[in-house]
Amino acid sequence: MRILKQTGLIILVSLIFGGCAVGNYGTLLSRKTFTDTATVVEVYSLGLQLRPEAFDRGASFGVRHAAYIFPCTQGKGGANEGEGWEWFRFKWPEAEDLVTRTNSTWGLEAQTMPEMNRLAAGYQDQVVTVDRHPEESKLVRISYNRSDPKSASLWIKKGVKDVAKVLDESADCVEDLDQPDT
Repeated sequence: MRILKQTGLIILVSLIFGGCAVGNYGTLLSRKTFTDTATVVEVYSLGLQLRPEAFDRGASFGVRHAAYIFPCTQGKGGANEGEGWEWFRFKWPEAEDLVTRTNSTWGLEAQTMPEMNRLAAGYQDQVVTVDRHPEESKLVRISYNRSDPKSASLWIKKGVKDVAKVLDESADCVEDLDQPDT
C-alpha cells in the first residue's frame, strides 16, 4: 500500500510540475560523459516522455533516469564534443550501436522494443544489454557505476574464435579479430 501512495504522489507531482519530452527534446537534464572506452549518455526526465528510438522505444510518466552506454566516440567529430550537462535536450553520440541501457523510473513505464514489451507501475529499475547483431561473434565486458559515470569501461572483441586467448588482452574501443580458428 505504501508503494501505491508513493507512486500516486510521484504521478501527482509530475502532473503539476512536469513537462513533456519527445525523443531527445524536452528532457529535463542530460549529461554526456566520455571515458577511454565508452560514451555514457544520462537522461533525467520529469513528466511525460515519449521515446521513439528503436533501442528504447516506449513512454514513461513520472520521474525517470536513464543511462545509455555506447562504445567510445572520442575523436569522431571533435574531441569530446558535447561533453557535460545540457538542459532540455541532448544529442546522441555518433557511435556504433548501443551496448547497455539502464533506467530507474518512479511512475508508469511502457516499453515496446523487439526484445521486450511491458507496462509497469511504481518503481522500476532495470539494466538491459542490447545486441543488434546476434549473428556476429563477440565478447563484451561492461563496468558501469551509476554514481560515477567517469569510471565506465567497455571492452569488446569482435570475431572471437578462441576465448581463452583474448580474455586478458586489453581492447581500445572496439577491436576486430580476424584470426584463424585454432
